[in-house]
Amino acid sequence: MSLRTQLLPRGLASAALAAALACAPVDRTPAVTPSCVVPTDDPLLDIDRWDPRIRTLPVYATPDNFVGEVLYPVPRLLLRRSALVRLSRVQDRLAAEGLGLVVYDGYRPWSVTRRMWEVIGDPEFVADPRRGSRHNRGMAVDVGLVDLQGRAVPMPTNFDAFLPEAAADAAVPPPGRRNRDRLQAAMRAEGFAVLASEWWHFDAEGWREREVLDVALAEVPRLDDRAATRAGYLDAGAGGRAP
Repeated sequence: MSLRTQLLPRGLASAALAAALACAPVDRTPAVTPSCVVPTDDPLLDIDRWDPRIRTLPVYATPDNFVGEVLYPVPRLLLRRSALVRLSRVQDRLAAEGLGLVVYDGYRPWSVTRRMWEVIGDPEFVADPRRGSRHNRGMAVDVGLVDLQGRAVPMPTNFDAFLPEAAADAAVPPPGRRNRDRLQAAMRAEGFAVLASEWWHFDAEGWREREVLDVALAEVPRLDDRAATRAGYLDAGAGGRAP
């Protein structure tokens, strides 16, 4: 039986779940202690504000995910600034090949990782909350490829398909293999390392130096239009690139 057939029913988001996703005390002794403080050193920023060329598809803000629940109360995808600089450069590389990025997930509050572990409990696909996830540090990103019109291109599997074919080096037929390899090459060139069990998961250099966070997405400040324009994020002349 596949993992997807063992998942909980969708649409179970509730007040109880919302409370669980709030910054909560650890219910067992972890190897890491999550921080509930919004970081100011290498801050978390919205991907779509940093580089509007990058498509975002926040699947965990809907029940259409492997847990079958709404895990993010707001449809925001965030990364640490240092990782976003690299990701924008990846977009530059892919655009030259007629391709672009679509992001499925970035920063993930520790409470969400704990809920995922309750459902899956498989360290090949979900981080053990006692250790914390690279997503919890805001330094991991789940991505796929689209063409420059935003249409998905063939990949080895769907996002979050917990199958042997999802491995970063799985023997899969083209064109999925070819597109996977193009994605990996572009990400690797800008300092991202792919996770062996998931072709879509990449970790930015420096992730070990970042703390595990349990900051709610809604608590992270969002740049207003004036600030974003001044920084160059929304400046059409800059092509949406990081300054």
